[in-house]
Amino acid sequence: MENNLRKNILNPLYLTWILLLGSILFIFYQSHLSFLNRESVSARGQAEQYLKEILYTEGQHQESLLAILGENHQLQEALRSKNILLVKKQAQAFLESPPKTAGMTHIHFYSPELEPLVEHHHADRLGQKYADQVLIKAKRTLKTAYGLGLDPLSTLTFWTSAPCYDHNHSLLGFILSGQRVNLFQEISQRQDQTGDGTGLDPAPKVLLFLNKQYLDQEKWERGLQLTGSIPRWNLLPDSVLANHSFADKELAEAISAWGDNTITSNPGVIKLAGRYYQTTNQIIHDIKTRPVGNIVLFTDIDKNIRAIHRSYYTVITIFIFLGGILLVLTSIFLKKTEQRLNNFKHRLLTESMDREASQAKHHAELQQTWQYLQNIIECLGAPLMVVNDDHRIILTNRSLKKLLPPTNQQNISCRDIFSSGTDAQQDNPEEVNCKTQCILPHCPVREVFTTNQPSENIYPVFEKNG
Repeated sequence: MENNLRKNILNPLYLTWILLLGSILFIFYQSHLSFLNRESVSARGQAEQYLKEILYTEGQHQESLLAILGENHQLQEALRSKNILLVKKQAQAFLESPPKTAGMTHIHFYSPELEPLVEHHHADRLGQKYADQVLIKAKRTLKTAYGLGLDPLSTLTFWTSAPCYDHNHSLLGFILSGQRVNLFQEISQRQDQTGDGTGLDPAPKVLLFLNKQYLDQEKWERGLQLTGSIPRWNLLPDSVLANHSFADKELAEAISAWGDNTITSNPGVIKLAGRYYQTTNQIIHDIKTRPVGNIVLFTDIDKNIRAIHRSYYTVITIFIFLGGILLVLTSIFLKKTEQRLNNFKHRLLTESMDREASQAKHHAELQQTWQYLQNIIECLGAPLMVVNDDHRIILTNRSLKKLLPPTNQQNISCRDIFSSGTDAQQDNPEEVNCKTQCILPHCPVREVFTTNQPSENIYPVFEKNG
């Protein structure tokens, strides 16, 4: 019973405190999710924009190179006369003029009917099926066309085809160039150059996957062996890892964290080597709009995540500290209040017991006084009675009892003794007995109750026989 007050107040207070802490944590969790969603959308849009800009820039660069090559008068004459040796000489000279042509692997020349004249490249006829698509598009539109293609060596090649005209604007043929594109390096360089002002690491780590559906396993493995790399075709079920920017000790963890189905995995936040990364999956489509691969960006957001965690811990610590102080102070206050209430309760109980003892003592004294009065009345020889304010007889002596009928000595009034005997026939017996039917001309009882003074009256009373 002593702890009921604290239980009734502290238990709801504890529950309210826990609910409030849960609400704060839920709000922080929702804020965290909102932050991650914003970062995911921003990173995905950024990666998509970078990829578009890279392809557009590469296309513009290739178009300008082919325009310069197409303005070569010796090449124009060679194409007009279909002098293959001269065309090949011009192609060789063009490819050996770095740095503009650095990374260019193919330079092909075709007649206006797309008849191959010269196909000059650094490797065996790689990715020709994609080049044919670009050529067909350039012939159909008579404008520069470009697109990505995938060669058997898991190399993404950017194909560009442009028509070649002479000074009379007569079509001499088509020029086709192939440029190997290192997308993950390009994206990292663009991050370093531009930055986004969000505090994220400006150089994300990259995984480049290629879809097995569009690769020839034998040629792909042979190509990797030629470059000194170890082919791991069975590492993933649907894709192969074409390139990456991870350290060797982080690579296996990154692939495992990203998941096996690298083409359709959803972006999110993963933890690698004790750091948090925002992953972004950008699918790469070739000129036929087929998903030939995808680039996964791992943007370092460890600083942001840890700042959020510090905010969590700080708020929780402050809340627990302040809540603990509030609960302790409340408990102390309630304990003192309980003590005061218990003291007051004890005092009331003591006073009540004292009052009951006093009442018992007074009752015993009253009983003793009543008995003493009863003895005095009994000892008197004259008839005597004691009446209350309702004129009811509450005490008589033996002398009076002798005058009363033996069957009518309980619950009677003085009016019953001094009435004329006709009160039972009246409408209001109590009022009639005292005023009209009482044989006493003056009621001493009413006088005593009215004046609170003793009254003495002497009346002659005659018996029925006179």
